[in-house]
Amino acid sequence: MSNKSFLIACLTLFSLSACQGVPVVGTPTPQPTIAPTTITRPTAILEPPEPTPTQWLFYNPNASDEGCEIALFPSTLPVEETAGWSPEKIAQKLVELSLEYFLSPDRGDICRLEDFRVTELMPGQLTITLSAEQVPEYTGVVDFAVKVKEMPTVWITLNGDLAPDGWIVHKLLNISITIVDNHYVLNRRAYG
Repeated sequence: MSNKSFLIACLTLFSLSACQGVPVVGTPTPQPTIAPTTITRPTAILEPPEPTPTQWLFYNPNASDEGCEIALFPSTLPVEETAGWSPEKIAQKLVELSLEYFLSPDRGDICRLEDFRVTELMPGQLTITLSAEQVPEYTGVVDFAVKVKEMPTVWITLNGDLAPDGWIVHKLLNISITIVDNHYVLNRRAYG
């Protein structure tokens, strides 16, 4: 065999070996095989895990929403009863009246509260447009917390954080207060 033939044979083998790992179009790619896995269950009794924040709540599969319509109870204060009050004090009182509505045993399971607290009032501008008739006396954001008795509850929706002590904290509500028929009226605008 001549040097030329030997060189051609080596180049041919080298080129074929370089193409060995490249799949050819139209050729099926071999799939890896998966060995069956057996799952064994532990035989020792394990300690229960730490409770999650919602495990303190009883789950009521028959929860009622009767009496949960907030539109049934507008929060109002007569203007003459609030003489000398600051706008923040009027806003806080209206928010407290609104939340007190849900302390009643007549409220449905999904909206009834055990307790509440107004954490902070932050005066400011609303990010929504009011009609010309609704010039607000006060606008702002209320940070509040509620304590619920059972799940499901409407108070867990939209915003807020579950606290391990049974409270839903950092609930935010955009509000405005208008005067209608010589009464301050709380307008719940949107959850922030």
